[in-house]
Amino acid sequence: MRLQNAFRALLGLSVLTGFPLTANAQVSHGGLPPSSFDSILTSAVPTEVMPTVDVWRLMAEDEVAPKNQAFRFGDEISVDFTMGNSGVWDTLANGDRVWRLRIESHDAFSLSLIFSDFELPMGAELYAYNDGKEDIYGQYNSSNNKNDRMFAIQPLEGDAMTLEYFEPAGVVAPGSISIGTVVHDYRDVFAMVEEQFAKASGGPKAAGACNNDVNCPEGAPWGDQIRAVAAIFIGGGLCSGSMINNTANDGTQYFITANHCGNMGSATFRFNYEKSGCGTGTAPTNMSVQGSTLMKASASGDYRLIKITGAIPPSYNVFMEGWDRSNVTPLNTIAIHHPQVGPKKISFDFNAPAKSGGDWRILQWDDGVTEPGSSGSPLFSNNGLFIGALYGGAATCSFPYDDYYPRFGNNFSALSPWLDPVGSAPQTLLGIDLAGGPPPPTCGSTQIGLSAGGANVLSLNTADSPKLGTTINLVSSGYNGSPTAILILSTSNPANPLLGGTVFVDHLNPFATIPVGTSGGIGIYALALPGAPSLAGVTGYCQMAAQDATQAFGWAFTNGLGLTFCP
Repeated sequence: MRLQNAFRALLGLSVLTGFPLTANAQVSHGGLPPSSFDSILTSAVPTEVMPTVDVWRLMAEDEVAPKNQAFRFGDEISVDFTMGNSGVWDTLANGDRVWRLRIESHDAFSLSLIFSDFELPMGAELYAYNDGKEDIYGQYNSSNNKNDRMFAIQPLEGDAMTLEYFEPAGVVAPGSISIGTVVHDYRDVFAMVEEQFAKASGGPKAAGACNNDVNCPEGAPWGDQIRAVAAIFIGGGLCSGSMINNTANDGTQYFITANHCGNMGSATFRFNYEKSGCGTGTAPTNMSVQGSTLMKASASGDYRLIKITGAIPPSYNVFMEGWDRSNVTPLNTIAIHHPQVGPKKISFDFNAPAKSGGDWRILQWDDGVTEPGSSGSPLFSNNGLFIGALYGGAATCSFPYDDYYPRFGNNFSALSPWLDPVGSAPQTLLGIDLAGGPPPPTCGSTQIGLSAGGANVLSLNTADSPKLGTTINLVSSGYNGSPTAILILSTSNPANPLLGGTVFVDHLNPFATIPVGTSGGIGIYALALPGAPSLAGVTGYCQMAAQDATQAFGWAFTNGLGLTFCP
């Protein structure tokens, strides 16, 4: 038996290199089940047959379901199967034991399981496979144990699944496996979404025919943000969400989604579920992790911040998105999401969103939309920073209007113990690779002080970032009756006002005329920054001034603003 176990472990390596009978599903550890080798496992495997699922009723309910709930793909059937009340045990010659149970739900496209108790001893192995063993999930072992003793197996194709558990002789504390829920997939999560749902002829658009695969040309500038987004399988439902960075830049596996997606203690998070091409190629399903711990949730703010408990392998190449809590309206927005159990999509609103109550309101999507299953997916500013997770809305391909995202800035204070553990309270934070690397450079804007009047303020539109080679927006406000203002640029920080130093943007005049309107006027100046690498980390200074007879010297000055440039 020892030689057989060694042979099983050796063949486990071939699973990772293309062994034709197997397919890894979530974080597992190779190998093949004992029944592949031990011919003495001759006991008939008992089958637990699930009750009939009323698919037509479920589909009719889904037709009228709002977007602000998890997208249902499977019927959750409550069960109570344990190694004591179900299945069959075989004892091998050396005292090792094997337990097997077959579960069948007629006409299911796939089955998945939620365990109400899961604790495996050292040396034990658990596998799941379909009838022909075309797909084998596992092995799962003691490294998959969690403090909450919860576990789940994501969808396995076919209407029957066999569990096979191996426990070596001499185990002091036997394993505990209790299955609480069987999920009957009635929509076929393995089908290409275009083939199942699209009403148009297809092509590079998917899900609804207006949506873009993330690997279409439109998605190319947003590669980091795409790597942050994952599909969430929560029992028989699906949502979207994203990994999010914190000010310690320490790679803590925080993940943010919508509260209405529900409890995620046993959820499975599927990364890189996207087509390899634009409307072509396959979408891999084998990069998943399981389990999470709740950090903070709010029904009123519809956010749920969790920490994924399963270690995300570096090979997944996951990105931790940056964020913007300023509530400054971005110039335009981007959504990345998993509609209708499908591969990852990207959608664009080329205009600024509106503020509606505590939400960002997308008035009209210009390229792509969101759909059921997109709930909890991130909305990014034009600078690629997270500003909210999808609550819901009315948008469809035929009606691309009115989606709502609770504004991240309104909820940040409640989330700051986790997202700002160092207490630096930045308005914005850049993202990092989860796999490591140097922290992002320090950059941003700093208020230097107000002029004597104190009413005139210059700020950076914090949806922007002072990144070299890009254009940022400088916003002045508070002017009284002045038709124009001038912008002063400097590399030094003399006493306020900033009337000195060297102009640091050499292709602009030192003074730029900006219309600011009348009472309380606001002026916006688009400032093109040079791309010189030598300026990375350098701080430049700027200030606006406008003629105002009521002020000393006939001028009203804003505060000074320091901009530290990002490479």
